[in-house]
Amino acid sequence: MTVISVRRMTPQIGKTELATSRVRTMAGIVATAGGRVRIGQVVAGEGAGCMQLYAAFTDFASISKATLAIAADPARVKLLHERELNPAGEVVGPEVYRTVFGDVAPDYPVIMQREYRLPRENLESALSLLPEIEKLGKSHDFKMMAVVPVIADDLGRMVVAYYSKTMEDLGRTIDEVGMSEEFQKIVTKANTFGTLEKSRVVKII
Repeated sequence: MTVISVRRMTPQIGKTELATSRVRTMAGIVATAGGRVRIGQVVAGEGAGCMQLYAAFTDFASISKATLAIAADPARVKLLHERELNPAGEVVGPEVYRTVFGDVAPDYPVIMQREYRLPRENLESALSLLPEIEKLGKSHDFKMMAVVPVIADDLGRMVVAYYSKTMEDLGRTIDEVGMSEEFQKIVTKANTFGTLEKSRVVKII
């Protein structure tokens, strides 16, 4: 299991450069506290234009220790003060997730995230379909991960992430796997367990 925190920043028009700088500063603060960080830009779909700061930890004890270190870091105090004086965007989070299938794929910088409304009693049944999807794509160079929220405003979700090396690879995988009859049959079956509500493409920057 990996524990992942997510912070989201939607820049104000005219302040994207400042917002990006602050996200990078925050990434450094979180990394100093022990998180394995990545910054993503949502390039399509829900939340397009926003930035997402991901931090991965080995367990909940690690993320709890890091949370205390982040809160006490003078660089974070300075960053929050600057944000109060000159806001550059809307910040949401952190929210905390745990992996339930696969793991973070740091060498794959393009990620399609598909977010499902999923009652927890259906989680095990939904997860049983993911190895079938992974098997369908065995001739393609992509990775899969699924997470569920632990600390968030909406716990009735599951997010499935498909990692690709390039945007072109993602497109080919969608054409050859996602549009296949076999995949669509799995999607139809998945709809008996939950409802696909949101999707987005994130590029690591």
